[in-house]
Amino acid sequence: MTVEEIIKMFDLKPHPEGGFYRETYKCEDFVPTEQLPSRYTLVTGPPTDKNFTRETLEWQVPPEMDKRAQEQAAPSARQSAAAVEEAPVKPEIGRIWSTCIYYLLTPDTFSAMHKLKGDEIYHFYLGDAVEMLNLYPNGRSKIVKLGHDIANGATVQHLVPHGIWQGSRLVDGGKFALMGTTMAPGFIAKDCEFGSRKKLSQEWTDCADLIAKLTRE
Repeated sequence: MTVEEIIKMFDLKPHPEGGFYRETYKCEDFVPTEQLPSRYTLVTGPPTDKNFTRETLEWQVPPEMDKRAQEQAAPSARQSAAAVEEAPVKPEIGRIWSTCIYYLLTPDTFSAMHKLKGDEIYHFYLGDAVEMLNLYPNGRSKIVKLGHDIANGATVQHLVPHGIWQGSRLVDGGKFALMGTTMAPGFIAKDCEFGSRKKLSQEWTDCADLIAKLTRE
């Protein structure tokens, strides 16, 4: 099965972090704001990071795939834009309980170094092994191998705690990896902070080479 066939089969779209995704579950219930940890209530606004721009997607995604994805997404995007224009602005009263997505990496993409306000669980489904870098406080780091070769140290499930830097890519030679991620409370874009190559490399000097591969600067 080719990458193009997988993208079509699962109706995947370009993801701002890199790779492709589709949300498969979003809980209809909310966690009231007053019941959330303080790290969720200190958000000041939507992300302004350049990683969420169209220029990033065009750099990160093979042009022929991106064109097809945008053509498929155009009708729903227009409908969404119209709905936003008609809908009144509502204050944030809480967070949805949970979200779940499919997530696909290809040789031309990677998940850029970022950290989130909530814990994120990765699930490995199909394809080739993925190399994930986690950066912890005080210069500590961990490289996790996601894949099916559990006899040789790979794992099919991995938890990234909140506030920990993370980034991932296919192991060299891999063709694709289809994974999933689950978050509770659910993911929203303004919870995501992207990392600076320079700053991360200065603090985690032993990982500078891999950090360079997982950042866009």
